Amino acid sequence: MPEQRPLLSIVVPLLNELEALQLADANRFPLHSEVEWIFVDGGSSDGSVETLQQLMAKGISAGWVKVLSSAAGRATQMNAGARAASGAFLLFLHIDTHLPADFDGWLAELKRREPVWGFFGLRLDGAQPSFRLIERMISWRSRLDCLATGDQAQFVRTEVFAELGGFPDLPIMEDRELSRELRGVAKPWKVRDHVLSSSRRWQQHGIWRTVLLMWVMKWRWRMGASAAALQRCYRENRLF
Repeated sequence: MPEQRPLLSIVVPLLNELEALQLADANRFPLHSEVEWIFVDGGSSDGSVETLQQLMAKGISAGWVKVLSSAAGRATQMNAGARAASGAFLLFLHIDTHLPADFDGWLAELKRREPVWGFFGLRLDGAQPSFRLIERMISWRSRLDCLATGDQAQFVRTEVFAELGGFPDLPIMEDRELSRELRGVAKPWKVRDHVLSSSRRWQQHGIWRTVLLMWVMKWRWRMGASAAALQRCYRENRLF
């Protein structure tokens, strides 16, 4: 790593995402003198790691990219990445979510504001008009209750994340639970700019069925359902 501490470490969990990586180019993960990229693989068997290393070869050789491995599980992988991070801030990015168009401008504002934590507005890449409604509903809801989803690229001061113990050890809902803890520490910076996330799950399983599934899962979580039970419902795309 360069001697200067980076402003931001971007942590990306990875598990069998060869197709997404094959569609990416170097601009998908922009290299910046104040940004450290940390990819954490959870045991991919489809060549994802090798493809990623080829894609990010320049950054790896320059010391701004780390490719790590850990046990599988999004929370587990993101916590592992956070432990290896050098940045003053952490940003957790899904492999199918794109950084905001004006990333450099946001980075400068992050340096100026020095927030405790925050998240972005959300756009989905599907062309159907219903996605415009869904993305607005998600963005509005998160602005009201300050509970961000992982698709909204949560970011947080590294020391605050460590003090809270990182993401809870859950197979699902770890993003909402981290938000719940963080909103007890400080008000979030609700970034007006948006990240662009994949709509592939909605397209694969049905747009409104997926919306209903997510609402039911959140309701069941509030009512005390276990994370393991909700994870099974999510994987099998069933409500109960």
